[in-house]
Amino acid sequence: MKIKIFAVVCLLAANLFTISAQKWFTPEAEKQVDALLSQVVEGNYKNNRYPLLRKPLMELPLGSIKPKGWLHEMLVRQKNGASGQMDVLYPSVMGKRNGWLGGDGDQWERGPYWIDGLLPLAYILDDDVLKAKVQPWIEWALQSQREDGFFGPEKDYPGEPGLQRDNSQDWWPRMVVLKILQQYYSATNDKRVVAFMTKYFRYQLNTLPQKPLGHWSSWAEFRACDNLQAVYWLYNLTGEDFLLELGHLLHRQSFSFIDMVDRGDLRRPCTIHCVNLAQGIKEPIIYYQQDTDRKYIDAVKEGFRDIRRFHGQCVKSLKAARIKVTVSRLPSLQAYRIRLSNVQRNWLPIYPMRIFH
Repeated sequence: MKIKIFAVVCLLAANLFTISAQKWFTPEAEKQVDALLSQVVEGNYKNNRYPLLRKPLMELPLGSIKPKGWLHEMLVRQKNGASGQMDVLYPSVMGKRNGWLGGDGDQWERGPYWIDGLLPLAYILDDDVLKAKVQPWIEWALQSQREDGFFGPEKDYPGEPGLQRDNSQDWWPRMVVLKILQQYYSATNDKRVVAFMTKYFRYQLNTLPQKPLGHWSSWAEFRACDNLQAVYWLYNLTGEDFLLELGHLLHRQSFSFIDMVDRGDLRRPCTIHCVNLAQGIKEPIIYYQQDTDRKYIDAVKEGFRDIRRFHGQCVKSLKAARIKVTVSRLPSLQAYRIRLSNVQRNWLPIYPMRIFH
């Protein structure tokens, strides 16, 4: 076996040397490299196809690495704690009424958020109980796709305390579900995901010019990078050119983190929602795979310098507070009271593996 692998590597190296002489990797040479690498790298994960910038490292399929020792213990605690029990602890949102299970309850991001974490936990632990909790969400999403490619909840409902029921067609929660389906494909190689995402991305390419990312809310504009990375992921599997066109369109419609850095927003307080920053600042890095203009790299580096300088702490972590302030009138005093509620801290670690995942 070792001899076979050595022979394949030698053959690959020889061919790469020959190709490199062809005008320093012309488009045709890049295609030959893709073909050669496919002989060595098999399975449901691949490096970037031409013309995307080739990645120096590749992510292994979900479940390839098994946790041991203290890490395994921590994941088991997650399974037995809130991470694995949200349907029991928070049934009004994560239960059967959730719109991502076909119900009339919460229609927006919170159900997908839970599954985005529960699915990798299930497959990393190879836990049948958790997989059984995840699967109905997968099946409903796949089966909800319309003929035109749209998927997910599409009906709004009257307000109900504690539920988000009035923005079912927003682009944003679908970006979370795309990431869920990527992980599911990585773990299971379920071919339905490829056909499903191809159909949806064609829908996006046709629909975004009329209903751009900010049509329903601003969240999709700030977090378009999650959509963009899914487009590149599918392009690497199928090589369909329309996906590159969609990549440019998503970038154009997204919030410009380059402009944000140039304005010096990160040097002032309260200029951006902290979760939008944490999730969205990777957009220039992701798009750099398609457009290798150095400005995308430089802007993110400058942004992190500003974050560390103006928002860093002595423990080498970064801080941001999301604070909901409500003003209610006190009739007896004819005055106003400010009530501080629902304070949440969102930690933004400085380590790149967390930021650029």
